[in-house]
Amino acid sequence: LRKTVQEAAEDMQRRIPEFKMMYISPRHLREKGKDLWCKLKAVFYGLQRGMDEEHFKKNLISVFRGETISPSTSDENINERCRRGRCIRLFSSEAEKLSFEIDLENFDLYLGQDVTWDKENSCVQLGQPDEGARLLNELVSELIPIQKQRMWKFTFAQKRIGGSSPKTASSLLADGLLHGALLDKLINEFIQVVHNLESLTLPEEKNVLHRLQKEMESFEEQHFNPEELSKEADAFLGNAIRKNWHPEKGRFVRLRKLGKQFRSPDSLFIAKEEIIPCRHLGTLMITGSNMGDVFTDAPMEPTVIFVHRYSWRNIMKHAVSGVKSDAAKNRIWNCGLADAGLHNLFLSHDKLWLFDLGEPCLQSLPGFLTKFLFSFFHTLGMEEDGRGSWVKRFEPVGDKLGPTKDTANLLPKAYDAFEKVLDTFIEKLFDGDDSVRWLCLQYVTLQLLSDASFCLERWEVKGGGRPRNSNHQQGIEKWLWRALWDLYVAFDINKRESRYRLKVFHPSQNGIKNHL
Repeated sequence: LRKTVQEAAEDMQRRIPEFKMMYISPRHLREKGKDLWCKLKAVFYGLQRGMDEEHFKKNLISVFRGETISPSTSDENINERCRRGRCIRLFSSEAEKLSFEIDLENFDLYLGQDVTWDKENSCVQLGQPDEGARLLNELVSELIPIQKQRMWKFTFAQKRIGGSSPKTASSLLADGLLHGALLDKLINEFIQVVHNLESLTLPEEKNVLHRLQKEMESFEEQHFNPEELSKEADAFLGNAIRKNWHPEKGRFVRLRKLGKQFRSPDSLFIAKEEIIPCRHLGTLMITGSNMGDVFTDAPMEPTVIFVHRYSWRNIMKHAVSGVKSDAAKNRIWNCGLADAGLHNLFLSHDKLWLFDLGEPCLQSLPGFLTKFLFSFFHTLGMEEDGRGSWVKRFEPVGDKLGPTKDTANLLPKAYDAFEKVLDTFIEKLFDGDDSVRWLCLQYVTLQLLSDASFCLERWEVKGGGRPRNSNHQQGIEKWLWRALWDLYVAFDINKRESRYRLKVFHPSQNGIKNHL
C-alpha cells in the first residue's frame, strides 16, 4: 500500500508544474482601483519609519526601482501614482520575524537577521539553508491582508511543462485532432490520474454517505433551502448546488435577471456589436420560450434554462443513494485540480500534464469529473480566433442564429470524443454502473448553465450594459456569444437523440428511455 501511494504521489508530481517562486515587481505594488473599476479606490497609508540616514544605509541590502513620481496631493498625480509602481527595498533587521512598511513611494521589506544580498546571482542569501521556506510562508501570510485591501496581484511562477511544443487538449479538439490514438492516450492518462487521486485519499476521508444521507433526510422532512446545504455535501456534489441555486446570489437567479434586462431596451446600454447576442439571450430567457425561437437547427422545444428550484434535491438523492458503484459513492482528494478541463491540460502522444491548480478539496468522483466532461463542449465556445477574441459559433440567418460551417463540422467530433470518454469511464471507473451516466449529464448540464451566467457576469464587470466613455475594455461582446454557446449546448446534449446515443436514462424509469 505504501508503495502504491508513493508511486501515485510521484506520478502526480511529474504531471503538475513545480512551484518556483513568487514574483513581485514594482508594477504589482500599484493601486489599480481606477484602472479596473473606473473609479478611484486607492487608499494610501503612509508609515513613518523614523530611521536615521546612517541606520538606513547600514541595513539596506537591495533596491528594486519602479516608476515613481515626486509626492503630490493633487488628484491627478495621485491617480498617476496609482498606475505606477513603488520602489521595492529589501533590508536586514535586528528582528527575528519578517515585516514590511509601505508609503506612497516605497515598499520596504525587513527580512530579519543574518540576511545578505548576493550581487553576483541577484538573490537574497539566508544564514541557514532551511530558512527559505519559512521566510516565504511568512511573507505570504503577512501580505494577504494588504493584498486584498489594495487589490495587489502577485504572480506565482511555475516550472514550464508540456514538452517543447505544448498543446492543450482543447486546442487539439478544436483542430479536429482529438481522436484515435491521441484520444485513447487522453482517456488512459486521465484514468491513471483518477487512480492516483484515489490512492492519495485517506481511508477516513472516503466514505461520508452516512452524514450525507442524514442531511438529505432532514431537508425531506422540512423546508430546506440550497444555501443551507453543508459545504461537505456541496463539495461532494461537485460544488454545483449552492453557487447556482442560492435564492439571492445564485447564478441561476442572476441569469434570469439579466435576461429580463435584455428585453428592456432602456435598462441597459447595449453597444452596436452587442445588439444581436443580447436580443437572442433575452428571447431564450423568456418563460416558455423554445430553442427554435432563436436557433435555426433547434426544434421548437423548451430550453433547459429554467431549472426547477427543487431539482437539486433529486440530484443529491441520486448521488447519495441512487448509484451502485462504490467509486461513485466515495470521495477523492482532488490535489487542487478544481478545473481539470481540456483547456487546463497539455497532451501529447506520450504524456498528459495538468496545470492551473486551485485549492484542494474532497469530492465525489462524478463531481470531480464534471469539469473534464463538460469541457468537451464548453471549450469550443472559447477557442482563440487569433485576433484576441473567441471564435463565434453562430452567424445570423434571417432573424435567428445558425451554427457556422466550422461549428457544424466540429460539434459531431466533440460528441464522438465525449461518447467514447463517457463509455470508458463508466466501464473502467464505475464498474459498468450505467446509473452514473444520468448523474454525469446532470452535472455537465448544470456546469454549462452556470458558465453562461458566469459569462454574463464577466460582461457586466468589464463594463457591459453601461456607456463605454471611460472604459478601456474592448471586445467584451465575446462573453455574450460564449453564453449563447453554453445555452445551446446545454440543450443539445439533453435532446432525446443525444440522450439515447449517450445511453442516459432518467433513474425513475429503470432503464426506459425518458426525455425531460
